[in-house]
Amino acid sequence: MKSAFFFLIVAAFSCLPLSAQTLKGVVMQNDSAPCSFATVYVPSLNRGTAANQKGEYELDDLPAGTLMVEYSCMGQQSLQKEVTLTEGQVLVNNETLQEALLMLPPSIITPNG
Repeated sequence: MKSAFFFLIVAAFSCLPLSAQTLKGVVMQNDSAPCSFATVYVPSLNRGTAANQKGEYELDDLPAGTLMVEYSCMGQQSLQKEVTLTEGQVLVNNETLQEALLMLPPSIITPNG
């Protein structure tokens, strides 16, 4: 009797729709090359992920609403973007990061004499 009741409860809840939101996409460099191992981070949730070699990323189980997402990759300028997720949505958000220019301080070279 207990197992039949348990089965009935599990069957009832398995029919309910899952309302998890997902953010996924590809992070690219300005020259259209994938930004391998870029990071995608949601500061308000303290959650993030790393893209694969092809720049593809996916963040699951996000709450519905508006979130600030930070994209970063070595040698590229970081980007912050606001995204809005609706209930049950899978949002595809592809981003292209601009190359970061790094200015080094001048060096003085003197001969050892």
